[in-house]
Amino acid sequence: MSSIAHTNTNYGFKPEIGPYDARIDELTAIIGKQQELLIQLNADVAELLKTTRPDTSRTNTEYLTEYLAVKSSREDITVSNYRGTLNDFIGFIGDKHVLTLNPGDVAAYFEHKKKTNSNNSMISVITQVKTFFNYLHDMGYVRVNAAAGYAKPKSEDTDRESLTHAQVKELFRAAVLPADHLLLTVLYGFGFRINEALRLTPGDIDFNANTLIIKKTKNHKRLCVPIPAKARDELQKYIADNGTQADKKILPFSDDTANRTQKRLSKMANLALPGDEQIKNLTNHIWRHTFVSHMAEKVNLNVVGKLVNHSGTDITQRYYHLMDNVSRKAMASHPINDL
Repeated sequence: MSSIAHTNTNYGFKPEIGPYDARIDELTAIIGKQQELLIQLNADVAELLKTTRPDTSRTNTEYLTEYLAVKSSREDITVSNYRGTLNDFIGFIGDKHVLTLNPGDVAAYFEHKKKTNSNNSMISVITQVKTFFNYLHDMGYVRVNAAAGYAKPKSEDTDRESLTHAQVKELFRAAVLPADHLLLTVLYGFGFRINEALRLTPGDIDFNANTLIIKKTKNHKRLCVPIPAKARDELQKYIADNGTQADKKILPFSDDTANRTQKRLSKMANLALPGDEQIKNLTNHIWRHTFVSHMAEKVNLNVVGKLVNHSGTDITQRYYHLMDNVSRKAMASHPINDL
């Protein structure tokens, strides 16, 4: 047998890398990089959740107390109505934490309140709950504002509830204590909002110029008004009798005690006016409506609107129905009738 000679034989064969093999290596490198990015993303998300997860270690009452304290200090508002509504809301949600509520939970409360409240009352309820959730959202306590999407109902075009002249006289007769009487004098004499009345100090009054200054109203404006003679005399006497310092509050009431005082006086006045529902439902704001109604009998309504610092003419226009009686009285005394 003859042997076969092999030439150029390479027993350590190494194949060339083709285009497909290079593509596989490239894709493998890309996948590896994406896996690294995914690991980093998961770590970032976990860290974010630590900072945005609702802190339910604090109670609903603690969040509410913080909100009321901050709102009162920033805007100097009367917080009694807010406190009542929001405590009612927290009672309604029961064991649920306010930071974990969804829009349906908040809507359920509003629908519950609609059964026993008018549209005008619901506007106040919805506003108070919404501002609470706005605060929670602005502070970063919740990521989603659960109350943001609920719309307020349209305001009912009803007459402003006010007292008659006879009812006012009966209430003043019932207020035998000097502080009680002065509270009614300030509310009826100036038409102030209750928080404006309770913040009054002797330093806000210039008895020589016969003017009184509200340094900060609901609309964040300064209001200067003349003082009726009877109110001026009573204020001077009360301040002198009690030795009230210039920077101290004149009226010795909180929001709650002022409301309770009016309820007590209204019950006493009802002895003289039996069956009168308006007096039974006496509130601070009824005095404001009463001031506008009674003043409009003698003064141009737009002037009255300025005295009570209405935020816009649209508010004053709600009282335009009062002008009908004034107009009729004016035309009844027209000189043509004497011809």
